[in-house]
Amino acid sequence: MKTAAVVVAAGEGRRMGGVVPKQFQNLIGQPVLVHTLRKLEQCAAIDEIVVVVQRDWRQHATDVTLATGTFRKITQIIAGGTQRQDSVYAGLKTLDDSIDVVVVHDAVRPFTKDVKIMRVIQVASESGAAILAIQPRDTVKRAAHGFVEETLERDSLWLVQTPQAFKCSLLITAYESAFADGVYKTDEAALVERIGHPVRIVTGDEGNFKITLPGDLAIAEKMLESAQCV
Repeated sequence: MKTAAVVVAAGEGRRMGGVVPKQFQNLIGQPVLVHTLRKLEQCAAIDEIVVVVQRDWRQHATDVTLATGTFRKITQIIAGGTQRQDSVYAGLKTLDDSIDVVVVHDAVRPFTKDVKIMRVIQVASESGAAILAIQPRDTVKRAAHGFVEETLERDSLWLVQTPQAFKCSLLITAYESAFADGVYKTDEAALVERIGHPVRIVTGDEGNFKITLPGDLAIAEKMLESAQCV
């Protein structure tokens, strides 16, 4: 079985602020993207990596990955599209027919554990589609206009993470169906759900958080420093 990873690094990171997209911001001497790519590079189950970035940052992404001298699995760094769905599809179109499973991962999740990557790939190879997710700790309410409308049952709720893994042919079919109908979703699993294919949940890890806000970089820095001290 051959597995490819599509790393989505084309976001603008508006909630983070600043002129540098969050995936390229410094995290203990290296861009967040480099830390994330290193996790995928080190995973034995992944054979190749395609990085999708904003067109204006493509050369910069190439420079920072080459500067480390450690990435042998990166086959392409390409320009993404207007939305996440466009960017992932651009990455999918670069893969050849030898790829059995594709893993889609956020560039700003540098703390994914190898065991979780391996597990989500294994489950996807068996069932066609799998995601990492964790259950919320807090009570969750649905609200409108500042007022609570409903308290939701936590047992049925999951907070979705990446990587998400799929049989490559299935994910391409889901994308083509969505584009044909003019449908856009916020993650790959939603597109697969839309065509009626079940998506299995693999329990994720609370440490596998998405760097989104300025304070998240400080948390990530402390996590990396602690790991280096172990």
